[in-house]
Amino acid sequence: MSKNDYWDLTNRPHTKLKLEIYKKYLDSWCAIFLNQKYYEEVFIVDCFAGRGEYKEKGDRADGSPLIAVKAAKKFQDDFDNKKIKNKRNFKIKCRFIDENKKYCKSLEKLLAAYINDVDFQIINDDFNNTIGDVLKEIGYKPVLFFIDPHGIKSLKKKSVLSIVNKPGAKDILLNYINEGVVRIAGLAKKCMDKKAKDITLKEIKTITNLTDFVGDECLEIIDSSDVEFLEYYVENILKSNNENVNSKNKLDVIAFNMPYPNKSDTIYYLLFASRNKNAIKIVSQVYAKSKESNLKGQRSFFGPKEQLKLHNNFKV
Repeated sequence: MSKNDYWDLTNRPHTKLKLEIYKKYLDSWCAIFLNQKYYEEVFIVDCFAGRGEYKEKGDRADGSPLIAVKAAKKFQDDFDNKKIKNKRNFKIKCRFIDENKKYCKSLEKLLAAYINDVDFQIINDDFNNTIGDVLKEIGYKPVLFFIDPHGIKSLKKKSVLSIVNKPGAKDILLNYINEGVVRIAGLAKKCMDKKAKDITLKEIKTITNLTDFVGDECLEIIDSSDVEFLEYYVENILKSNNENVNSKNKLDVIAFNMPYPNKSDTIYYLLFASRNKNAIKIVSQVYAKSKESNLKGQRSFFGPKEQLKLHNNFKV
């Protein structure tokens, strides 16, 4: 495989760890709702599903859609084999969104083996165009959103806000691509230092991508550090609805930083948002344990204790 092959996990240890974190929490999430008598139908929504699988050293490796359908099948089978008190039915519905037609075709073939076991739907559309329809289908039912965009221009603020404002139980695992934000914010800052007549159409598009992702107000903090930008995103998007709901429904947010293998700069932050205190605790533990993993022999500059401190600091 080519060293730069996007779908080769051999050269992408960070993607591999991200998928491991997703799998660990997904298993816990399914187990929680399996054993709660109040919920008979829950949803898993993969907002940027891709083609469904990777390769690693020549072998196949599960992508996020395969991880989801395997978890759904496992817990559907558990329900069928057990008698859950006061629970007549339990169904996990998976929705996979991707605007790339080839990826959706590949995903369709890959998931064909599960068509009789798992309720899933592949939606070939831009996430930002279709998320409203998906939210209408879900309604008040519990849902786990996995939001792993191809770049920040793929993820618009208004779309994330629609998820944040969804009524009822919701968990959000979002890949905040820090390197993309830093790069585009830097380009936007250079544009703003120019005279209006000297700004090119390409540079205007760069500024638009940033404001679509974070909001127009972000231009007021364009000189901020990457961590300050992240905190702004958390406060003004992921936690933006907290002032409109009671304490029971306020979202807490914790962050997992993924550094480059050979330097301390952060590639991305894996943000987790939930109103459920136990869910926050579970993911905090998953994040902290994941920090013990070596990435090409390089440990994160945040150890488990420091990471837990970061979690506490992030509850702003």
